[in-house]
Amino acid sequence: MNLLRFIHSSFFVIVFLCIANFSNAATITATTTGNWTTPGIWDLGRVPAPGDVIIIDTGVTVNISNGVSIDLDDPTVRTFIQIKGTLSLGWFASIILTHPNNMGLANDNFYIDNGGELRFLFGAFIFYTPSGNAFISFGFPTVEPGPVLYDPVGGVLPLELISFSGAYEAPYVELKWTTAAEDNVSYIGLEKSIDGVNFHEIDKIQPLGLNGAGADYEYSDKNPFNGTAYYRLHSVDYDGYEEYFSPISVNTTGIKNNISFFPVPFDGQNLSYHANFAFFKGRVQVLDQAGKVLYETVINDNKGQIKLDQELPHGTYFISFQSEAFSEIIRIAR
Repeated sequence: MNLLRFIHSSFFVIVFLCIANFSNAATITATTTGNWTTPGIWDLGRVPAPGDVIIIDTGVTVNISNGVSIDLDDPTVRTFIQIKGTLSLGWFASIILTHPNNMGLANDNFYIDNGGELRFLFGAFIFYTPSGNAFISFGFPTVEPGPVLYDPVGGVLPLELISFSGAYEAPYVELKWTTAAEDNVSYIGLEKSIDGVNFHEIDKIQPLGLNGAGADYEYSDKNPFNGTAYYRLHSVDYDGYEEYFSPISVNTTGIKNNISFFPVPFDGQNLSYHANFAFFKGRVQVLDQAGKVLYETVINDNKGQIKLDQELPHGTYFISFQSEAFSEIIRIAR
């Protein structure tokens, strides 16, 4: 294929964090064949704007007239174009998008679905500001079939995330996300955090998209945090490439505070712990049945490990946890 994809003037390593999603974007769909600049062909009754998820429906052809330029350049938002039908650019017609070098936190993507087509007449092109370099361009009339996902930094991405959302529906947090494309994806990692900074993976989800297509996902977190929980997705392809997406927050206020220590029984010296709430400083004491303190430490993370400075003999012990907002005594055996 004689496709000229955007190449930066100096060689750079194709590694980046894709931390924009479309959770709050408007989805606008062309449901009738016609000209891009005609509001009546779009289901929202207006022409697409920067930041929209723009879909050209199956069986629909959207034309951009000769010499017309569609300007979707806005460095504050991310635009996504998905072609299920046909997008046809006339002589010297163009689409202008924002290059990530000018955005920092986002970049625009362009996806031709399976069965979709991108048609160019002579001189038509799609390019990214501020460089003005052609991203998709042909020197002659061409039809480019899908499926393919274009990106100005790394060409074809392994996974394109359209939306990611979550809601607390007692007693679980229900998560949903949608992908537009999944190419060479080994798995999708789901991560959780209590502070929005320190994330840990809670599950690996097998990709559902067939033949590079996207898919819809639903997931129930049956062990939610209390307060505000943060969730993040990342994809890993079979070549080891990892791509991280921006986190979402879910308000889970109302869940009862809980901290657990395990394993039970433990080996007399090593314990792990996990709390479903955040705290600034927590004091942990290990006591014998007479109430004598055998070990004491301070923790400030909601999960981690504790190693006692001695191995306790077999028996029954108590773990006392105290923080600024919560305290509990737990019985544990060795």
